[in-house]
Amino acid sequence: MRFLLLLLCSSAFATTIYHYENWLEGKKSPLTWEVDETKDGILLKAYENIGQTTLECTPAFAQINNYVFSSKDKKSSYSIQRQDNKLVLEVQTKNRNRTTTRKTVFKMTNPWVQQFGFGLKPFIISKNKKLEFCVINTTKPDLIEMIARKKEKIPLKIKDKTYQAQKVEVTLTGLKKLFWKAALWFDLESFDMLKYEADSGPATPTTTILFIGKEKASFMDVFKKK
Repeated sequence: MRFLLLLLCSSAFATTIYHYENWLEGKKSPLTWEVDETKDGILLKAYENIGQTTLECTPAFAQINNYVFSSKDKKSSYSIQRQDNKLVLEVQTKNRNRTTTRKTVFKMTNPWVQQFGFGLKPFIISKNKKLEFCVINTTKPDLIEMIARKKEKIPLKIKDKTYQAQKVEVTLTGLKKLFWKAALWFDLESFDMLKYEADSGPATPTTTILFIGKEKASFMDVFKKK
């Protein structure tokens, strides 16, 4: 019993909960990331109004191995799995009693960063000024090449707190960069993402994600999950 108690407590200290606000067209919705770190890797879970996302990463967010999303209404889901230098996308949609599955395989030439907030951390920590990477468009199956560039370091105020932040601009490649870009700000102390701002394409509203805070999971949080 004592061993089990110590095990649960140690698990609690390995879990960090990140709280964000997701703003779209003046409406706010919560976004929570739960990050479990072990010596073997990192498991991330995101909880938001539209559904749940799960990522499996190697230590220090160096590489994503698996990415899964399930909609809240259980009508759609998709997974992206790394297999050597390939990414395998599997999309499932449910219509009444029928389930349709679509599978697509992509060959990678650059690192895969499907989730910017945690996936770009190694780049922010590094001395590199530019990172070429790819993401998967799951709606219209496609591998999209992107470039992240470090911009200026500025004070960034969120709520009542001011952070020293590194701004990063993410764009598409070639002429496509004229049609979409995203701006992100990362804390220069913790390297946590503080703010994200982008639209989904021309003539679409801007989504803004703001960092509210983070905390270590309590003993009771872990106990409830057990």
